[in-house]
Amino acid sequence: MLSRDQKLKVEKKEKKNRIIFLGQAEGSQYYRRQLVLNEISNRPTKIPIDINVTNRKLTYQEYLQILSEYKYVLISLGCIPIQQVTHEMIPLYKELDYSINFVNVNDIHINKEFKEMDYFLEDFFEEIELCNIVD
Repeated sequence: MLSRDQKLKVEKKEKKNRIIFLGQAEGSQYYRRQLVLNEISNRPTKIPIDINVTNRKLTYQEYLQILSEYKYVLISLGCIPIQQVTHEMIPLYKELDYSINFVNVNDIHINKEFKEMDYFLEDFFEEIELCNIVD
């Protein structure tokens, strides 16, 4: 979540109508992520996705610049989030209304309607009454 006053220093470009995965996927700790990426890559009906395994080699500025060039992102920051979920999660997390969710890879539909989030870090702090917690 970003602050409503956050200014990202990225070059403005027209967003690609594709999904980007940008992050870590190597090693046993990313086993589930590897399964999902492999399943997406091998799906008979192709999903417009670019998979970029960075292994934490990008600077934060480079990371933000690449993310800012895409309309959809498998791991979210400032784009339309696409998240793998379980059926049990859907009724529990209201923020899932603001993303494209999938249980199985075949459930990914990037032209699906979703709500745009108008909720910022400051709103979250108010909601949890942060001032009362830190006093």
